[in-house]
Amino acid sequence: MDSQLYFEIQQFYAHQMQSLDNGEAEAFAETFTLDGSFVHHPHNRVDTRTEIALATKRGVEKTRAAGVVRRHWFGMLAVEAAEDGAVRTRYAALTSATAADGSVSWEPSCLVEDLLVRVDGRLLNHVRTVRRDDVREA
Repeated sequence: MDSQLYFEIQQFYAHQMQSLDNGEAEAFAETFTLDGSFVHHPHNRVDTRTEIALATKRGVEKTRAAGVVRRHWFGMLAVEAAEDGAVRTRYAALTSATAADGSVSWEPSCLVEDLLVRVDGRLLNHVRTVRRDDVREA
């Protein structure tokens, strides 16, 4: 696996999630393809960059109204590059929520799988699938 590609993906995720954590819904959504999908398996699916931006904005507003600061951390990143330039990634995700009083809570850990593609030379998320560890499939 190409170390330059691995580094590029790490930078992509840092930019993407810092945009989300900073409440920049549009900037977060712009890291997805126009026809991208965000799937919170098995409960929720949002399709298209426009809808991802709207859903993200609603989430940011809800978080801010609660007086909470959320931070995302990705680890154990596995990368599989395809010959057509697409990249499949799989990683663990943790999300903390810090209240105004300084108390910290953790959301359930997740396994995330992404399909990244290049558009005009830039990596974009085409499909993200999030599976919470506390949700058991039938």
